[in-house]
Amino acid sequence: MTTQLKVTCPVCGHVRVPTEDVRIVVGEPPKGSYYVFACPDCGRRVRRPVTEDVVAELVARGVPSVRPVMDQ
Repeated sequence: MTTQLKVTCPVCGHVRVPTEDVRIVVGEPPKGSYYVFACPDCGRRVRRPVTEDVVAELVARGVPSVRPVMDQ
């Protein structure tokens, strides 16, 4: 059974997406961390900021996290 997360699309409002369709990007200030997903209703790619405690909760639910590639 696939775990679903309740997330918010700025166009459609609250929607549910499978955890494997969400990615966390762990960044440093000032940009900080965020998660991204494609809205299952409108198809829009959504980026939402998150705090460290939300990152920990999402990882505990199986959402993969990545670090952004930094320009050298």
